[in-house]
Amino acid sequence: MRESNLAIVGARNSLPTRSLRGAFTLIETMTALVVLSLVGSSLLLGMTAATTAAQDAADRLIALGMAQQLLDEICGMKYAESLGSEYDSGLGPGSPEVSAGARKQFDDIDDYHGVSTSPATDRHGIALGTDNGKGGTRHPSFQAPAGYFNRWRQRVDVFYVSDTNFNTKLTSGTSSHRKIEVRISLTLPDGGVQELAYVSRVVAYVPGA
Repeated sequence: MRESNLAIVGARNSLPTRSLRGAFTLIETMTALVVLSLVGSSLLLGMTAATTAAQDAADRLIALGMAQQLLDEICGMKYAESLGSEYDSGLGPGSPEVSAGARKQFDDIDDYHGVSTSPATDRHGIALGTDNGKGGTRHPSFQAPAGYFNRWRQRVDVFYVSDTNFNTKLTSGTSSHRKIEVRISLTLPDGGVQELAYVSRVVAYVPGA
């Protein structure tokens, strides 16, 4: 009988020990929560960075297409005005081209010098992302999200370069070569400017026989 009582006492004494071993203390719980919060924050930061990088890559790809499209438009024009001089130093659109609005009446390369439009547009003045290339807009289902390109800008510079070194911009005088530079940039919320795309091409004037 004594041995049985001792066994019962021993069992009672062992129960709290097993309960304590199977539970978390307050310190352990708080430590686990802190670790989980740190891991969660790291995951969120990583996802944000990945999303931002993906968006930036997509914007740059779209901007490159915009820049190339505008460069092709320019290079499809005449080198100079039909009644003008191929070595005219006064680059830029004349009053008839300006009064027509947008780039509707641009008919030679130097007309594009100084073009700076935000948001970016086609030659008819229709915002890119909504235009149909014919002076109108496309079906709403095929348009870019409203306001997507509001902070985008297209800029064109046309200038003479050295006949022997196309990387040398002439600050005075003319030559037989002009360089066309097209840039697409994004105005950031803080007022800064981020260049998304840059393309250029050198074109030459070859006098007739």
